[in-house]
Amino acid sequence: MKKFTLSFTQWAGSILLLASKFFLGDYQEAWIVSAIGYVMIVLFNVLRNNYIILVTDVFLVISSTYGFFKMVNGKTEADLTQLDVLFIILTAVALLISIKKQYRSYSKDSENFDTKKFRFQVLATVCILPAFTLLSLRFSIGWIALLCAHFFLYKLFTHIGKSKAIVYLQVISMGIAIYKIFTIFIPTVSF
Repeated sequence: MKKFTLSFTQWAGSILLLASKFFLGDYQEAWIVSAIGYVMIVLFNVLRNNYIILVTDVFLVISSTYGFFKMVNGKTEADLTQLDVLFIILTAVALLISIKKQYRSYSKDSENFDTKKFRFQVLATVCILPAFTLLSLRFSIGWIALLCAHFFLYKLFTHIGKSKAIVYLQVISMGIAIYKIFTIFIPTVSF
């Protein structure tokens, strides 16, 4: 039963996140789907006793919820409020806590310390938290950060030999980010 629950939470979360990424910025409901997807990923990591990236995943739930709040209230990037500044500071704090937690976890086993794995994990974290913060604040440049995050996750998962399906999910996510970048920054290009 636990194996089924693990598999279900991982795949349900992944599918929800892919769908939400495609519709982020266009539909406010995409932020709710994103939050639910990240809740599934949090549950997946808790069931696996993988607490290394829990801070990152929990923050992505918060960031998705905040993106919904901003979109429902019709805010644009020009409408930065004191709450937005507080959210940006919270992003920096979450980023520092997450990196510190990752370093502690990886350095516990100093004999088997995998420098590449640690670097890819940290680089993905450094990109994904600001990406979602920027996107939740309605800054389109967040798509470039999201593209970088999925590139580093792709490198991480290929380095540690994760299943091809997980690697393909990163490739699809990069494709979605590239599509968003082209349609936002080069509006004359259509697919």
